[in-house]
Amino acid sequence: PSFSCHDWPDIPYRWLGGFPGFDSFEALIDWCMEHKISVISAPDYYRWRMDDAEVQLEHNRYARAHGVRLLNLLFGDLRLKNRRSYPDGETYVCLDEGAPSTRGFCVTNAALLKEKQRVLREFVEATEPGVLYIHFVDEDDIKDATEIWSNRCPDCRKAYPSDLVEAEDGKAGAQAKAFDAMCDAIFSVKHPEADYEAARDCLVIFVSAPYTLWSEGDEAWDREVAYHSTVSRLMRHVDNVHFCIRENGLRRDNHRKRCLELSEALKERGKGHEVMMYFRLGDRRDTSVAWPRRFNVQWPLLASPSMTISFEGAGSILMAGTAPALLKVEYSWNLHGDGFYLDPATEDEWRDTYLGLSGGHLRPPEVFGDDGFLGRMLTHLYGPTAAGYLGVLYRPQAVEAAGGDELLPAAWHRCLSVARPAWFATTDPAQLREWKTLFEAWRDVNQQGITAVEAALAAPDVNPRHRADLERTHAGLQAAQQLQEAAARASLAYALLLEDDAAAAEREMEAAKERCAAAREVALQATGSADSVSAEIKAMMDHYDALVLSARQIIETRERLAQAREHAEENRAALEHELSDPSVADPSRLQGKTVVLFGDGRSGLEEMLKKHGAQVVPMQGAAELPDEALQADLIVVLVKSLSAAALGRLQQYLEDGGAVLVGGATPFYLVSRDVDLSDIALWLGAQRYGNHGGQVSFAADNALTHDLEPDDSLEARGSAAALYEPLGAVPLLFGAPNPNCVMAMVHRFGEGRVGYMWTLRVSEDLKTARSQVLLRMMSWLAGRE
Repeated sequence: PSFSCHDWPDIPYRWLGGFPGFDSFEALIDWCMEHKISVISAPDYYRWRMDDAEVQLEHNRYARAHGVRLLNLLFGDLRLKNRRSYPDGETYVCLDEGAPSTRGFCVTNAALLKEKQRVLREFVEATEPGVLYIHFVDEDDIKDATEIWSNRCPDCRKAYPSDLVEAEDGKAGAQAKAFDAMCDAIFSVKHPEADYEAARDCLVIFVSAPYTLWSEGDEAWDREVAYHSTVSRLMRHVDNVHFCIRENGLRRDNHRKRCLELSEALKERGKGHEVMMYFRLGDRRDTSVAWPRRFNVQWPLLASPSMTISFEGAGSILMAGTAPALLKVEYSWNLHGDGFYLDPATEDEWRDTYLGLSGGHLRPPEVFGDDGFLGRMLTHLYGPTAAGYLGVLYRPQAVEAAGGDELLPAAWHRCLSVARPAWFATTDPAQLREWKTLFEAWRDVNQQGITAVEAALAAPDVNPRHRADLERTHAGLQAAQQLQEAAARASLAYALLLEDDAAAAEREMEAAKERCAAAREVALQATGSADSVSAEIKAMMDHYDALVLSARQIIETRERLAQAREHAEENRAALEHELSDPSVADPSRLQGKTVVLFGDGRSGLEEMLKKHGAQVVPMQGAAELPDEALQADLIVVLVKSLSAAALGRLQQYLEDGGAVLVGGATPFYLVSRDVDLSDIALWLGAQRYGNHGGQVSFAADNALTHDLEPDDSLEARGSAAALYEPLGAVPLLFGAPNPNCVMAMVHRFGEGRVGYMWTLRVSEDLKTARSQVLLRMMSWLAGRE
């Protein structure tokens, strides 16, 4: 009764990112302690590891002594497989997302759980972590969780017969047992000499499907609350154990806050576990610039944290995405303070607010204004005079030369993620000249940023603690400006090449390389090492060298398109005749053949090929095709993207009679629908491409498909790449109901042969329809005499 408290923590554990630059780990931790930041990501936290355990231990102890916890993310399979015994027992399929796999998610395998306990105990013993974020199958909603649970093995089905995710004899019961087993191992670690007890000092956050989605209806949400409540009721470990869900706002029927409802349910219907809220503020998936082609950006300031009050009831929170740490802690520390916040009253309002803030379209002046949070933050970090100049780095401005789109200054090599795909997204010289205009406009915006930082550095009251951060920002803006100039030159060079003006193109490319060299020099002077940008700059320069090759290939491809149209039916008829003989797809033809796997070899193809006598040469991590690869009977392309040089070598290999199998995502990986990749699509035997999700059906009865029946392995996700209107190709699988949407096909290329399939992942037993089509296709491709 004698006092009132105006400042208190509503959320004990706040996992935040977006810090200013620091010269040492200790300086970062000290700053976090001063600013009420209690959880940060450990170095390399997405790659929990033991090779630097001593360094991790030192970091964890320093952080713990200063009230900060370092978080390590561990995926729930812990890099293990479902095996009958360990370390080398027979593998089997159970759970996991998408296609059936052997990843170690089986929840009734006592040997697997024991092995997970060993791995966890070893890691905790060695590093004394402050937070373990243990993420199981990465699927969001109740629908996906139900589908995953339906894939459980016979032993899991016997022990937990219910198909209901929320049932005690269903997934909830199984998950509770697995969670407890992991906690037994983690919390058993005690180091009295270091005053470390994992049961007290290590927060364990469990993430399991259903992760929940804000877009789900109330019926789905009610089942998800029931699931977490059942897990909570059945678990023995409660203290220091949180359950993670995704950003959920309000119910649709009565507009109650879902996080608070789950928190109350865990107390009333469970044992009182806390809720951990994963709140994605907005990132490259949410923000974009539309002209002249959509490309992803990342704003340095989004106002999404101002709606953290929606997550009342959470015991811990992660704000993932772009927002300064100080803005995040402003709203995750005290949800009901006197400051500005957004608390939408209805679910519709919550959705519109969340999407507006996370996409960067909604920018309340209370956050972005000089008199709002941004002004206060800049004053606190850099001093009052400097703050008046630096707002330009955080507030996008519409640029007339960029079609009215908003642009921000970009530091270091961030603009390169935009530049590289642009040059291969179109073969229209006019659009490439528009790209030149865009990069020049961006260069001018960067100059405004450079001028602002120079003025801030000259301020008499600039904060010495963060002066070095401003100096790094200045160098980064200068380097990026050089690269933007280089990108403008490269765009013009590419346009000139396509217009067959090689001499002018060469001059522009030389100028682009000079700008790249200048950018690298800035990096060297600023950091003493250009490692952070050298690889990106080298990749950019390699693209310039490849532009000549690319332009030549485009011209050749256009000529081949005309020829393909002229001879399409003739080529198709010849292939259909060849594929009428079942012997051409006999797996025995693989015996003794050399097959190169160019790219990521985790698809199961290596085991399939070796089983049938092929000699497999994995080339994981290879950037280009070496000469020895071109001597193979078959090259399987698994990389996510192809350089112009690699594409040119493949083309010559095919012209000379080679054989190539292409994974559908290879040329299209993470590419928007509106990008024109018709030339690469044509290289694969089609006029264009798109995405397809849903059922896949057989398109023909021939040696590659005969006697096979469609099954669940032919289900395509929404992001699956599909080719349209194949010219001279023989379709094998198509995305129903559109027969022109081809998911697998074969065609001729010069003297060689090409096979295409949207995914090259095979089942463990090799018996699914997709696996059999792949086996026959490789047998036909590699087995030609």
